[in-house]
Amino acid sequence: MDVRHPSTHSFEAVRHVEVSTVGGQVTIVGSDGVGARLEVSRIDGEPLRIDHGNGVLTIRHPESSRPAAVRALLRPYRQRRVRFTLTVPRDCVVELAVSAASANIAGLSGPVSVRTDSGAVELAHTSGDVGVETASGVIEAKHAKGRVRLQSDSGTIKFSGLASSVDVKTNSGDISIDNRPSQPGEVTASTDSGRITVDSRSSALAATSRSGRIDLSRSVAENIDATATSGTIKIAASPATRHVSAKATSGGVHVSVPQGDGAYRVSATSRSGSRTVKVPESAAGVPIEVVTTSGSIKIVAG
Repeated sequence: MDVRHPSTHSFEAVRHVEVSTVGGQVTIVGSDGVGARLEVSRIDGEPLRIDHGNGVLTIRHPESSRPAAVRALLRPYRQRRVRFTLTVPRDCVVELAVSAASANIAGLSGPVSVRTDSGAVELAHTSGDVGVETASGVIEAKHAKGRVRLQSDSGTIKFSGLASSVDVKTNSGDISIDNRPSQPGEVTASTDSGRITVDSRSSALAATSRSGRIDLSRSVAENIDATATSGTIKIAASPATRHVSAKATSGGVHVSVPQGDGAYRVSATSRSGSRTVKVPESAAGVPIEVVTTSGSIKIVAG
């Protein structure tokens, strides 16, 4: 079936959704029903092709599966833009691939996969595993659970929720993570150029930035590992912390530990910079390892 004009369509017994479109905005919302409802509010250029069978609903532009280079050559001659809202069963599997379009997804408990070469991606109130990849665009996920993986070649990434594990990567852009699950898992954040700010409760926390500061001062983790090529690192250990490692090529490192809470086995080396260590030390204490090539080191209680 081809859809050429704004219209509404209903589909029974949908378990899996595959969307592949070019241009515009796609919104997918979970509901308590077993069927799906498609509301197309705008459609320019080529029609949408829709197939439905065996519980699988497919919505696509005919050319969306072509290589990006081919689509770029055709774009001046075949402008297309579509805006629609798709309501699906909450536990539906969703696979979304869009080009030059934004994506909004909310209220799903099933697994979600999103890929876009250009466009913002927003997710809210998801409880299944989530994977998002974008070449260029902001990613924001709120109130998310499950395992979450967010990746952007160029764009800011913001996450908040109760995820069992979080893996966030961007080549160029800031990263902000606020994660407080009941059962702490792993949190990983990496950017080539940008700041990293993490407020989380995790079993293991790793943050890497080639150019930009790292702030983990509001995080609680058993194992903390931070690496910055150019930028400062700020870490706050907690009574739950079992190991801290921080490496900075050009930038200072500040580690704070709880006042009057045990002793620490400190290794702090700075080739060019001051070194301040004011914590109780013991060979059997919690290890704190800090290395900086050019920058000050400060390890204090309080």
